[in-house]
Amino acid sequence: MTVSESIADAFGGRPVWLVGATGTLGQAMARLLSQRGAILALSGRRAAELEQLAAGLPGRAIAVPVDLLDEASVNDAARSIKHRLGAAGSLVVSVSISAFGEFLELPEASFAAAMDTKYLGALRAMRAVLPDMIAQRYGRIVTLSGGSGSRPRPVHLPGGAANAALELLSRGAAMRYARDGIRVNVVAPGPIASPRMQAIVAASDAAGQGDGDRPAGQPLDVAEAVCYLLSERSNFVNGTVLKVDGGTH
Repeated sequence: MTVSESIADAFGGRPVWLVGATGTLGQAMARLLSQRGAILALSGRRAAELEQLAAGLPGRAIAVPVDLLDEASVNDAARSIKHRLGAAGSLVVSVSISAFGEFLELPEASFAAAMDTKYLGALRAMRAVLPDMIAQRYGRIVTLSGGSGSRPRPVHLPGGAANAALELLSRGAAMRYARDGIRVNVVAPGPIASPRMQAIVAASDAAGQGDGDRPAGQPLDVAEAVCYLLSERSNFVNGTVLKVDGGTH
């Protein structure tokens, strides 16, 4: 077996469906996974950006636009991937909602949107791939939450509540489907250098809730954690929330 074949086998030789591929973290994950031999199906709402990202990766990758708010769109995307690449062996869901502000001033719609996109969006994607994973008795699912899921940030309660719900959902699915050869884990990034982090810091400072200078990680730090949880190197890791936060939470 060659080195490249050994690396590719780390993902079971099956496609990895990456939802949220055009975000800062999604692009870092796509690049690292592709470098390590993964066959990728890249999803998000912006078709042109997905195509550009897929074309720039070293390995095989296809663009599959999807609207996580629409169950039919999610199911159609899963069927398209299965038709073009084979049933997904791994799923990564990395989406976020930027709703920051004072608790009494944020509209209720901000909370509903965070839950619908991050929590229910992940639920829809998981349900779309689980039947095939159960049938093949192989599956790796990683969802991306955030430090605010366990340590609330008052200016980021819509996203924090969705993070907490997503972590509970993922851990419950891990317990339910372990017997079927499926592992479900969560990566919870802390402060990661990105436009999103800048927005959170600005909102916190404006509300007088700044944390002062905090060390920031890099998108690659998160990508490495995701690769680990998808690979066979984490074969006995299931139902965990892996914090990538430099100890800040």
